[in-house]
Amino acid sequence: MGGSLSRRYVVVGRRAGRSLVRTVRRYYDNLLQHRMLLPAILVIVCLAVPTGVGWNIHLSRQAAERAALNASQNLVALVARDVENKVAVFDIYLRGLVATFPGDGPLVWSRSRHEIILELARELPELGAIVILDPEGRPVEAIPPLQARNALAAGNPLPAWFTELVTGQRRELYVGAPEQSLTGDGPAMALSRRIEGPNGDFRGVAMIELHISFFDRLVSKVELGREGVIWAAWANRTIIIRRPSVGDRGDTGVDVSRSPNWSYFAAAGRGSYTAISAIDRIKRLYAFERIDPLPISIAVGESVSEVFAEWRLRSAVSILLTAALWCALLGVAILIRREAIQRNRVEEKLLLQSETDTLTGLANRRRFEKTIEIEIRRAQRNRTPVSVLMIDVDKFKLLNDRLGHSFGDEVLRVVAERLQSAIKRPGDLAARVGGDEFAIVLPATGSGGALKVAEAARSAVEAHRFPDGSGTTITIGVATADDLDALSSSDLMRAADRALYAAKDEGRNRVTGMVCSTGHCATVDLAAL
Repeated sequence: MGGSLSRRYVVVGRRAGRSLVRTVRRYYDNLLQHRMLLPAILVIVCLAVPTGVGWNIHLSRQAAERAALNASQNLVALVARDVENKVAVFDIYLRGLVATFPGDGPLVWSRSRHEIILELARELPELGAIVILDPEGRPVEAIPPLQARNALAAGNPLPAWFTELVTGQRRELYVGAPEQSLTGDGPAMALSRRIEGPNGDFRGVAMIELHISFFDRLVSKVELGREGVIWAAWANRTIIIRRPSVGDRGDTGVDVSRSPNWSYFAAAGRGSYTAISAIDRIKRLYAFERIDPLPISIAVGESVSEVFAEWRLRSAVSILLTAALWCALLGVAILIRREAIQRNRVEEKLLLQSETDTLTGLANRRRFEKTIEIEIRRAQRNRTPVSVLMIDVDKFKLLNDRLGHSFGDEVLRVVAERLQSAIKRPGDLAARVGGDEFAIVLPATGSGGALKVAEAARSAVEAHRFPDGSGTTITIGVATADDLDALSSSDLMRAADRALYAAKDEGRNRVTGMVCSTGHCATVDLAAL
């Protein structure tokens, strides 16, 4: 039972396969028959494929850009939160310092309080100098002790982190621009707060320094591409830290407010943009964020060439595959075109063979009837005459019976050759329409011209001599239609037959003509032409 089912499945599968093959062949043959359909399909495919590939490349580029921006924005957010948290810790420490001077007492620490503050300073490696200034800007307390040559020495202008808090208009934390630390051990940023009395009167300023090394350690942990960059800026105009830096200096304190790229920061608190760096002339895709309410901005930039490196590789592969597909389609088109041309040639050859007499090489009766129908319709449109010659070989049956079929075939070939040589125009057609019957169609030819062609053909056949010295003759009936409105092709052929039989009745080896007009045919005297 199982073997029977298996054989049945095999038989069904084979039938389905043959049916599929026949369907594919039929569809292919239909494509070849519709000459414009296949090129149209190929053109549509050739346009659709690159369009689709181009759109996919565009979408993949956008995806690569979004992925790079998302990664950069995440890095910016991470660094911004670390900076924000560190500044918040320092602000808490600064608030604690301010709180150590309550009331109207002097801005002086007790010894025990000094030791506590000194111990706290040792626990914060990013902490620089701690300074308390009186209302006139004179240092009252400092950890470590200030040197005489530092920025707060007598005669030097007061720093911005002090003057910004004097008027009382600014009561929140003030973050100053990066400057040389009061301790002399590298650049730092001053974080200061106003010290006030019970009535809000100004009593001085408390300041602590945040070393730039904190930012350096923070950004050094960020993994970037080979040409990537990360930086922090103060008030969107002064570099706090940049990695990699120009000349390994960190670029701290460099004023970049005149750079055209910084206009992006003035317009938005966070975002992204693509620009060429004014420092190293590398085109990058930047993501940035301003840490409100701090005057600090963080930005991460990835080189455009690195961001789109993988995209370019994939796009190149897609383009190469598309080009290969194009070449394949072109090859298929060429092969199909060649096959179509070859197929047309074969069809034309077969059609010609089907309409050609194999013995004489002239057109056969099928082609003759098709041609006369075409010429009759053309003559009706153009109002021109058309002539038909019906030709018989005289006493051919007697020659064929007496001298044999091979001689009869030679006679037919000679007659065909002489008839073909008698017609001169490409539109004229000589045909063998029966055993020893021939016909000639002469488009746009009146009775005079047709009778001349007929006489030339008759004379040429009569003049020919076979190797045994014998010869043969032909009889020709000519019919010319001047008025085709009431005349069909069959009418014209019957008129030519009547002219042929009239010539035979007159003794053969002669030409007789008829002219048909308004449905009436009259005999034409050849001698009168």
